[in-house]
Amino acid sequence: MMDSNELNFRLAATAPALMLMYAVREAAQYLLYAFLKVGQSRASTYASIRSIILEIERLLVMRDCPPAAPAPLTGGVYSPEIFGDDSHFTVEKSEAMLNSDDLGMLLLLIHRCRVIILKNERRFSFQEKRNIMEDFAELSGERGCVSIKQQLKIVVRMGRVYRFFNHVS
Repeated sequence: MMDSNELNFRLAATAPALMLMYAVREAAQYLLYAFLKVGQSRASTYASIRSIILEIERLLVMRDCPPAAPAPLTGGVYSPEIFGDDSHFTVEKSEAMLNSDDLGMLLLLIHRCRVIILKNERRFSFQEKRNIMEDFAELSGERGCVSIKQQLKIVVRMGRVYRFFNHVS
């Protein structure tokens, strides 16, 4: 009985030492990342990329199948009565594409992701980095023209494939 109590006392005596070691580790990590600005932690790197991908997805969802433009005003400069027909007011779209402003915003967001990945290369394996750069090239249209639906499918695939999208901080 005394031997089992001795073991319990020894285990209880190690608890403060373990808590102190944990506190020192957390403080050192905070100082390293906050004050010395050595870099971002793995969790904050992944969180930054996830927030940018969320912005990309939000942009694509809002531009996919937007509502139709309102009918032109009658009696104005560009009214159908002046031109005789309204064929120039209708736009036939088989596949929705981003306009130049939205494409520029998408390219800026992709550039931000690429910069984060290149600054924190050690957080990603070579294969993972190569694959995500390839996905960004497809998403931005560097590999050929892509529709908004294709871009949304690329974002969904990225969320399914890469482990840092599922990493919760």
